[in-house]
Amino acid sequence: ANPSSAFTTGYAQIGGVFSLNSPQYDEQMAIIPISLARELLNYDNEVTSLNIKVIPTASVKRVKRNIQEILGDDFLVEDRYEQQRESYRMLQIEKWVTFLILAFILLIAVFNVVGSLSMLIVEKKDDINSLTNMGASNSMIANIFMYEGWLITFIGIITGIVIGLILCLLQQHFGFIRLSDTPGAYIIDSYPVIVKISDLFVVFAIVSIIGILTVLYPVNNLRRKLDFNR
Repeated sequence: ANPSSAFTTGYAQIGGVFSLNSPQYDEQMAIIPISLARELLNYDNEVTSLNIKVIPTASVKRVKRNIQEILGDDFLVEDRYEQQRESYRMLQIEKWVTFLILAFILLIAVFNVVGSLSMLIVEKKDDINSLTNMGASNSMIANIFMYEGWLITFIGIITGIVIGLILCLLQQHFGFIRLSDTPGAYIIDSYPVIVKISDLFVVFAIVSIIGILTVLYPVNNLRRKLDFNR
């Protein structure tokens, strides 16, 4: 008996060769006509999977939920993120590691703000005495430096967000930072970037809260010194 006769065979003409530089696809995948695939796998009109493309304005989650309700639990419905869980999980980890690194940079900026505001208070010692002699209250003097510190903080926040947003949009549209100098080494050539409004609000909120609290430290020290001198 011929063992090869136990397998269904078919023939197709090679129309081209493509490479993604990924063994997962390059060594295991071939694109063939669906008629030949059905013949080899003994399928009539069945399919093992079905890809659905939605319009850009559609909600993928809603479409997925509706399809799952129609098909029931006998079929698995996954979006492209769920089909590539490991890859997207690594991207999320990389995102939070980057956020952690930026948090350390923010910590250095906090010390810089405290130092700058403290030096400003020392330099304006004569002006503080003049305001005190003119009848200005301790709260009024402290508030002047507090508002000055907040002004410095928010100017830095807005400037940083605008510059970061511009750089991200440039990378998103032009791809200046590339993953490899070899064309085709990855599925995409440039480092993937997407701008999310929610991320901008989160960054703005976190940095604003830290900046506001940071300014209070040297201002409270000034307030205590003024109360002591009175």
